[in-house]
Amino acid sequence: MGEALRHLTLDVPYRTGPLSWTDPDAGGVFFYVVYRECLRFSAGDQVRRWCEVIDDSRPPQLFRLFVETTDVVGSYRVNERGYLKCVFPDLELTGLPCEQAPELLVFHASRARLGVSFSFVYTRGAAEAEPSDGL
Repeated sequence: MGEALRHLTLDVPYRTGPLSWTDPDAGGVFFYVVYRECLRFSAGDQVRRWCEVIDDSRPPQLFRLFVETTDVVGSYRVNERGYLKCVFPDLELTGLPCEQAPELLVFHASRARLGVSFSFVYTRGAAEAEPSDGL
C-alpha cells in the first residue's frame, strides 16, 4: 500500500470547508449557495463525491444542476509518483494527506475538458450518514 493510502480512512466522509456558488444578477439580485464538497472512500477502490448544502436561501438556478451532477461515484488509486488519484467523469483529483495533519487531504483538481484547475482541502470527519437528496 502506498504512503498516500496509509492514512486514508474508508467509509468516513471527508469534507471541504464552506464554499460558495454565487451569481450577482444583472438586475441587482445577489444569488448564492453555501456548500461543502464531500468524498467517501470505499473498499474496491471506489470514491463517492457529493455536495452538502449548508445554506440555500438564495440559490442560483444552475446550482441545482451542479448538485445533481456532483453526486457521482469514481475510482481512486495511487499513481506512479505515489500520489492519491481520484477519477470522476468530469473531474480528476490528485493529492496527498498532509504530513503534519494526516486527517487533511490536499488535492489539485482539474477538469481537462474545460481546461480548468483549482485546489481543495478535505478534512476527515466522523462516520455518519450523508444526505441522499440535494436542494
